[in-house]
Amino acid sequence: MLVSNTPQRKFHSVSINDYDIACVERTPIIYTRDKISIGVLTSSTDVDMDMTEDELKEAHQKYSEHGGALSRWIRKCRPKTRGLLLIYLPAYKNTDKTYGLEGNETVGFAVSFPESDTAEPIEYVVNSVYAEESI
Repeated sequence: MLVSNTPQRKFHSVSINDYDIACVERTPIIYTRDKISIGVLTSSTDVDMDMTEDELKEAHQKYSEHGGALSRWIRKCRPKTRGLLLIYLPAYKNTDKTYGLEGNETVGFAVSFPESDTAEPIEYVVNSVYAEESI
């Protein structure tokens, strides 16, 4: 799914195949010449965009009964055959911290994997560059 800002909050947009996609505003927490880090790309309301009414009702009911993070219950209630890919065009406009605007658009993505009782555990390995990153 492509995540776009509302027309009322639009400050920059990109036209792709006659679609006007409004960039989402994300404030950088690290901003240097070589690196921009925005922390969390997603908004809490993004991870349930593909959920049916019944799936959402079940997630909210389990959240009310057990607590914890709502996003965890959303992943538990999403069918294991349906992951979610979210694509963003983040941007920020400030006098001294600007990125993702005209000619320098940035693309970000987030993946939400549903929980599955049949999933095989996977061990991930990262290289030293990733491991040494300070976010």
